[in-house]
Amino acid sequence: MKLKGIKIKAFRLFDDVELSFVNQRFADKGCANFVSVYAPNGFGKTSLFDAIEFGMTSNIRRLKLSNFSENMKNENRLSEFSSFIHNKKLPEEDIHIRLDIEGYKNGVVDRIISKDEEKSLLTGEGHNKFFSEAILSQDWFSEFLSVNNAETRFKLFMENFHESQDLLDYHSQLKTKLKSLALEKGALTRELNNLKKQLQNDIDEHIVERLDKMAADLNSLGVKLGWKQKIDADNLAKLAMEVDQKTGKENATKRQVDDALENCEKIEREYDGLIAVDHISEHLKAIGEIDKQISILRTQLNQIVRLKELLALVEKLGNERKDHVNGLTRLQKLVEKYPQYRELWTVIDTKKKEITACDNELITLAEQISKLEKERSSIEETRKKQKAQLDIVENKKKCLDTDYAKYQSCLKEISLKQKEKTELSGIIAEKKVSIDTKNKEMNRLRGIQQKVYGRKVDAEIEGFEEESKRVVVLSQRISGRDMEIAELTKSIDQQTAFQNQVSQLVNRSREMVSELKTGVCPLCGHDYANVEHLLRSIEDNKAVPKAVAQAIAKREELKEANKRDHQEREVWYQQFDKVIDEAVANAVQELNRLNGEQEKVNAALREADKVIRMNQEQVDGEYSRFKDLTKEQVEKQYAESKEMLAKEIHERDKSIEENDKALELLERKKKAKEGKRIEAQKVISETQNKEDYLEYQRILGNDTADDLTLHFWSSRIHDLKETIAQYDKQINEANAECKTLKEEQHADLSKEVALEEEYDKKNKEREILAERYFKTLRFLKKECKVAEITSDTAAGDIVQLFEENKTKLRQESALIEKKLTMLGEYLTMLGIARKYNQQQQVKKDIKEMKERISQSESNHEAVSDEIERLQQYLKDYVANFFQVDQIQRLYNTIDPHPEYKEIRFECDFSLTKPRLNVYMRNKTEGNDTIVPTLYFSTAQVNILSFCIFMAKALFAKTDDGQDVGCVFIDDPIQALDDINILSMIDLLRNVAFSLDRQIVMTTHDLNFFELLKKKMPKEKFNACYIRFKERGKFEMDGERDIVGEVRC
Repeated sequence: MKLKGIKIKAFRLFDDVELSFVNQRFADKGCANFVSVYAPNGFGKTSLFDAIEFGMTSNIRRLKLSNFSENMKNENRLSEFSSFIHNKKLPEEDIHIRLDIEGYKNGVVDRIISKDEEKSLLTGEGHNKFFSEAILSQDWFSEFLSVNNAETRFKLFMENFHESQDLLDYHSQLKTKLKSLALEKGALTRELNNLKKQLQNDIDEHIVERLDKMAADLNSLGVKLGWKQKIDADNLAKLAMEVDQKTGKENATKRQVDDALENCEKIEREYDGLIAVDHISEHLKAIGEIDKQISILRTQLNQIVRLKELLALVEKLGNERKDHVNGLTRLQKLVEKYPQYRELWTVIDTKKKEITACDNELITLAEQISKLEKERSSIEETRKKQKAQLDIVENKKKCLDTDYAKYQSCLKEISLKQKEKTELSGIIAEKKVSIDTKNKEMNRLRGIQQKVYGRKVDAEIEGFEEESKRVVVLSQRISGRDMEIAELTKSIDQQTAFQNQVSQLVNRSREMVSELKTGVCPLCGHDYANVEHLLRSIEDNKAVPKAVAQAIAKREELKEANKRDHQEREVWYQQFDKVIDEAVANAVQELNRLNGEQEKVNAALREADKVIRMNQEQVDGEYSRFKDLTKEQVEKQYAESKEMLAKEIHERDKSIEENDKALELLERKKKAKEGKRIEAQKVISETQNKEDYLEYQRILGNDTADDLTLHFWSSRIHDLKETIAQYDKQINEANAECKTLKEEQHADLSKEVALEEEYDKKNKEREILAERYFKTLRFLKKECKVAEITSDTAAGDIVQLFEENKTKLRQESALIEKKLTMLGEYLTMLGIARKYNQQQQVKKDIKEMKERISQSESNHEAVSDEIERLQQYLKDYVANFFQVDQIQRLYNTIDPHPEYKEIRFECDFSLTKPRLNVYMRNKTEGNDTIVPTLYFSTAQVNILSFCIFMAKALFAKTDDGQDVGCVFIDDPIQALDDINILSMIDLLRNVAFSLDRQIVMTTHDLNFFELLKKKMPKEKFNACYIRFKERGKFEMDGERDIVGEVRC
């Protein structure tokens, strides 16, 4: 299969392009066998291969190797709309990739991917995975050999192919599992030995019968246990806990019984202020005597309290009777003088009504006067305005001819300036276009100038093709050599360090024999069987000094070439400085000229606007009356307005005269009403100052005097007389009771204090006796456990209950002691039963442990066999992957090294992590073997890596076993010597045209691209040459215009 062409739309840098891999001169032979694409870094070389791979497999292998899925989760930019592969300029378009392929199925792979599918495809498994093996990346195959660690190389190799990606992890897991199983077996064996040590001093198996008998004995004493006649850990633990609980409970009960017995002995001898049991009867008699004395004192004190209450009541009733007598006297005076007061009040009320009527009439008159005054003021204001309007009309009529002439002049001036303004606006628009064009050109030149000044020109520039092209070519050449110099420096440093280590190793060789232990090289990992052989091989090997000398000479040669190119580039930059400075100066001068002309036109336009605005303001303001009427119509309008205004002024003068007459009449009425009001006020004042009126008002206070109130007062006088009689009766009764208390019951207020003191004294004595008695009862009931005693129990019964309780406590104490002894013995027996149960469990554990050890040994053997099978599979896989014969032929075709020409791959599983070693052998010098990364230059390592993976890619197969037939090489030329480059070109030509394989190769090196065209011209070979003009834009080699479809 060969790629005939590709269409790419909305993918990464590509908008919508088509690319054909058919040389039209050899169209009858089908696709071109060799296709080379040149582009500076960042223009889209890798994007082109990504598009081809994605179109064929719906996946991109290099993204998976860079942990793309995880990176995408952490990249906020990818979590919104755009994915890694979508063209940002066409966010709404679907990605479309069409591959035209000769010799593959129906010849077309057409893939259209919506935005929703992009991320899932990139993180998915894809299909046609065989195709990824035909794509060679410089980073991948260079890293494979240049990595110093053989473990890392093996991992890198296995992870780059889908059929072997997880095998190393699986191998590591098996190793870990094998180690884990060995440790597990050792731990199990140690545990088994410990268990066997525990089987000593077997216990009597009749333990159950003994426990059963002891439980029955305890049950007969009232101690019931949950014994189930079964010995196991849970049951024994529960029984032990139950015995502990019951023992604790019995101990607590015994302490309480013993304490009660001790307290019984104490109370028999009046302990701590308590009454002895035998003396309780006498104590109760003493309390009864004191109660009688207290009763007599309480009666005497109650009589004194009653006497004090009666005396206070007499005083209170006397005060209340006095208040009622004063109220009766007031009401009697008000009733007696009410007729004279009522006559005076009637006079005052009549005059107040007259005053109210006058006030209402005066308010009405004031409102009428105010209304007439406002009307007169309004009429005068209207007449004033009409007179002013009349003066304006007369003045305008006089200036009519002059104003009309000025109005016509303003209209004419506005028309002329409007025409002038239209012409100036057209000129300004033309000037603006010219200035915008010149500004864009100026900005472009400034950008170019900044690049030139900063020495950062990296692409050909329109208008300055000669200078920019030479600068770009020289910069690319310098950049390429800088990379080669860096690689050579790194290689020289590594080899020099290694050479120093070799010297030190040789000088101290005999001292280090005991330290090295083995013949494994600490740098390359090769096993030389013994230390002597290793040291001799290192001392005899002259490859390192020779390689270092060659690398230093090559580096100096590259530095000298770079120095020449730097000087030449600076000459071109200086020429570029002059050219761009001159172009910028001319552009500035032209822009200033255009801006000056535009400013003049703008000034004229502003002046025209000013004149138009001034005239329009006069037309719309001062002369607005001429806009809708002729001169004659305006003149007629003035005459009519004058006549109408004169008539209206005459009417206003007549209205003012009538208003003045009405105002004069209202003022006379107002004066008469004011005189009448003053007279009524005088009568009211004289009446209110009379002595009888003032005295009655004083007695009346805030009350109101009328006929209804007079009736109420009469009724109230009768009620007060009855109330006073009731007070007299109550006072007489209270005085009589006081006399009885003093004379018959001898109540004396002077003895109150002495009686109260005696009463308090007797109460305290009784409280002391009662407290001692009740304290004794509480002690008997609580501390001596005589529960039947209450506060009502007779003294003789208390003594009897006390003696009976003491006998009962002694019996209970003896029973509890017996229970505790038996519980202790039972608990001891439970400990023996627990040991017996533990021994039975140990025997069971020993049996299970032996079974686990047997299973662990079986698992260890199975994992060990699986590791051996996997290691053999990996060795076979590596041997089958690297087609050594084909690699030898390809490598010797380029011939980068004069001595070491034979390659060998070896898998090493002797250490924890597998290693993939790569060796080169020199057959002419006794099969001397070296590690290429230590002795080869960077260029030689790159060539060897290229040949290894080219050999694999040339014979890649599809899923149905057919040859893939095409190889894609992404920018392979890194730090190669000129001779190596020519040899590689010969190799590529042989592969493409002798083996009939299609090679599609990209490069950033323009010199290499040109050399390919010379060695394989498209006029003689079925080859295509394409270059990137811009990012994502192709052109046919030799053409200058960018095209959407490129054909060779």
